[in-house]
Amino acid sequence: MIITKRSRYRGALVGLLAGDALGAPYETWSADSIAHDLAVRKGLVPFDYLEPWRGKLAFPAGRPTDDSEQAAALATTLVVCHTLDEEYLYRLLREQVYEERSLLWNGRALGAGKTTRARLKPGSLEESRLLVIENEYPSNGALMRSAPLALFFGNASRVNRHIVARACKVTHQHPLAEQSVQLYVHILACLLQGAGMQTAIGSAQMLAEAWRLHADCRLLFDKILPQNIEPIDPGRWPERGHTLFTLHVALWTAMNACDFADGITQAIRVGGDTDTYAAVAGALLGARYGEEGIPEEWRKILKGGVH
Repeated sequence: MIITKRSRYRGALVGLLAGDALGAPYETWSADSIAHDLAVRKGLVPFDYLEPWRGKLAFPAGRPTDDSEQAAALATTLVVCHTLDEEYLYRLLREQVYEERSLLWNGRALGAGKTTRARLKPGSLEESRLLVIENEYPSNGALMRSAPLALFFGNASRVNRHIVARACKVTHQHPLAEQSVQLYVHILACLLQGAGMQTAIGSAQMLAEAWRLHADCRLLFDKILPQNIEPIDPGRWPERGHTLFTLHVALWTAMNACDFADGITQAIRVGGDTDTYAAVAGALLGARYGEEGIPEEWRKILKGGVH
């Protein structure tokens, strides 16, 4: 079946939403606990669940988490402003985090990470840029929302790494966070053009070398991915939320999946930051298999998604 460009674009966004919603109930779980639950349920199915941080709030199946919410904020910025306007993006993200205002549904926007909350606490982007966050960790908060950038550029050759870096730095200023987003956006843009996973990853590998990126980025693309090394849950935070580990999970999943549902299931089976792993992988898988490749029953339960 021929997958149209429109289907790949819609698939990337709906795939992100679906991965986020399906992975959310399992956030913080271990791989063994997830495997047991999937066996009991006879596969990956949507279900209502208690929020993972304190277990007090009841969430409905299909609810968007901060992964989808922040991706929506970035997409809205690009559409409304016709470019990346960091101040506009900052305002939308701050409204989500500190006013709990959702762009996707009539519920609350919850779940932003520590780095994001700290960077968005000041009342303006200018004040935020003056913040010094000691020992800032390369977390995955910018990576998880970055898929709309690939759609915005529309072609891998047009991806502007400096614009991508600026979008990242609104909340995440660690070099590894910036570089992982640059590579991810390039790979996703390749897939949107119809390239295969190996071709897209090979292209990103050449960029990592040409741009002289951090040694950890080059290790991922020079050794870990070529040897198809399976990601293993670090078992603790903040390592579970490391931007390069998240990228590893997403790329390994997209490389080894036989279809969209299989890929999302594999990403979630890792355990840990499951909603983010599945959201980042979901955009890749959606671009690879198209919107029609996403199970209809998953699309129907998305709250605020495109059906």
